[in-house]
Amino acid sequence: MLAKQFGAPHLSTGDMLREHIEHGTSLGMQAQPVMSRGELVSDSLVLKMVAERIERPDCTHGFVFDGFSADRGAGAVSGSVAGRARRA
Repeated sequence: MLAKQFGAPHLSTGDMLREHIEHGTSLGMQAQPVMSRGELVSDSLVLKMVAERIERPDCTHGFVFDGFSADRGAGAVSGSVAGRARRA
């Protein structure tokens, strides 16, 4: 697995969604009813979760990202990462 090879955290949008729901965060409370209906959580909500996650200290030197369709917002994720890199 790449994450292990590079010593970087493996970030999964599914894991992030479950974590937010489990912890009862505002983002989790928004995602939960959508997921309960079997619908896709909006890109904007997922991007907020991603932005929050990549700000954690374990992502300082990079991460392996998984779970966000390339045709659904890879550019937006790249923009979030680029903005984070400029702040560092």
